[in-house]
Amino acid sequence: MSKLLKQKTKSMVEIPFTTISSITFGSEQSYIVTNKGNKTVSKCVGCKNHKCCMFEEDELKLDQFGIPVDIRTNVCPTDAISINKDGSISIDNYKCIECGLCLLRCPLGAIHFKNRSAMVEVYETIVDNPSKVDELKKDQMMKNILSVQKSGNVLIANKDLVDHFYDKFSWLPSQYQIADILVRNLFVQLGCSYGIRRRGDVINRIDGILFKNGQIVLNEVELSEDVLESPRAVLDDVAIYKYKFAKSNDKLSGLITLAQLPNSRAEMWRVVDDIKKILNIDIDVVTIGTLLLLVWNGINLKECREPFFNNKTKNRNIPMLYKVDTSFLDTGYLSILETKK
Repeated sequence: MSKLLKQKTKSMVEIPFTTISSITFGSEQSYIVTNKGNKTVSKCVGCKNHKCCMFEEDELKLDQFGIPVDIRTNVCPTDAISINKDGSISIDNYKCIECGLCLLRCPLGAIHFKNRSAMVEVYETIVDNPSKVDELKKDQMMKNILSVQKSGNVLIANKDLVDHFYDKFSWLPSQYQIADILVRNLFVQLGCSYGIRRRGDVINRIDGILFKNGQIVLNEVELSEDVLESPRAVLDDVAIYKYKFAKSNDKLSGLITLAQLPNSRAEMWRVVDDIKKILNIDIDVVTIGTLLLLVWNGINLKECREPFFNNKTKNRNIPMLYKVDTSFLDTGYLSILETKK
């Protein structure tokens, strides 16, 4: 049976949300401080647009792809987070895979991981909840929340968090259906324009399409150990895109997103190199774990002008990872950043 965990704690200090001066994020609790110095634990106020649950249209940029793409706006790839009648949220921890997207998107830092469970700080009564105001005041409240000074981190990447994600993800009964939207949501959180094919679309076989520095990157998401078909699938994607959607000046390249990197001697690496040599098509490789590490560390790739993946066996060489502390992962750990020796 699904376990709904929702922590309710009574507000100890009445906070007028139009006078917040700062928000301090923490991995166990976050705090808000008013202009008068009053301090209290951050709690869910039922944001009007529920950033923890839904992407906004300007984040997804659905109108720019030129091909039919999935229009789902849900942030959680497993639909573990839901909106209650009072505007607050609940998280089904049976479905939660601890990707951390909802934590990072909450403007108040009211969601945390604790003992492998997501916890939402909420108000005990409607009277205590400052979100129970008219729409005009609620808009003013949200503008203030989004504009005030923020510090700290609501999520700190570590080995346990990596283990928890891969453990939960590997046991998902619908792993393949969830992978595409998980990868999309990670790229969107990283500031990229990324679309996935619509559910039920058996004609367009492209798993994902990424726009980067004026280049169109066709992504193949593969979770099985048989990764040899991935580079060939990318070639199919290129052929389909050129035939159906491409303009004469479109620059195309490929990307393979894997759960884990294959062995350095795997045939896939040779095929990727051959495709580059013979067809002059670049195919990069990245793992879901690498994307998570970038997201968890708040990296934004939107302004990154350099390629952020490579087709070598060491993802540690990816530009932008130099901003991320990966020292807690041993060499070749889970084949996330580099292949096992």
